[in-house]
Amino acid sequence: SKVHTELHSLLRQNLKEAGIPLNVGGKDGSAADWARYMNANPGAQRQAFDAVLDASRAVDARHGTSITQDVWRNIMNGNFTSFP
Repeated sequence: SKVHTELHSLLRQNLKEAGIPLNVGGKDGSAADWARYMNANPGAQRQAFDAVLDASRAVDARHGTSITQDVWRNIMNGNFTSFP
């Protein structure tokens, strides 16, 4: 969807600005790529979460969606792999 595409575009931009050089899926953006990066860069997971939350807030504000709420629900339910 248009909203999903916009979210991914903003997320890529936010990650790049945070100094995280990975893609969101695709080449150099697989789960294994992310795991290697997170293990080698302590604290990067927090930066990635912030990038996701900033992108979701912006998309929610623009489109009246509730992506941020869904992100927080996943975080609170532990639906992620924790890295140092």
